[in-house]
Amino acid sequence: MAGFTYILKNHLFEAEVAYNLRCKHGFYLPENFQTELQTPPTYFNLSYRFMFNTTIGIEKSWESGSTKETNSHA
Repeated sequence: MAGFTYILKNHLFEAEVAYNLRCKHGFYLPENFQTELQTPPTYFNLSYRFMFNTTIGIEKSWESGSTKETNSHA
């Protein structure tokens, strides 16, 4: 397997290629019938991900100390 990842701010781009040595698998249809399933030995993957922070709204109050002040009075 070989791959490449590129990050640009909150964007993540990935490219991957892989080779599978074992591409024949036993596959059971009903409980007593087995057939052979053959998959391609090589596969490619391209992906894009957008990263975002869901806790950014509470970080400012945590850093300023207001979260600790609010919780200490309880």
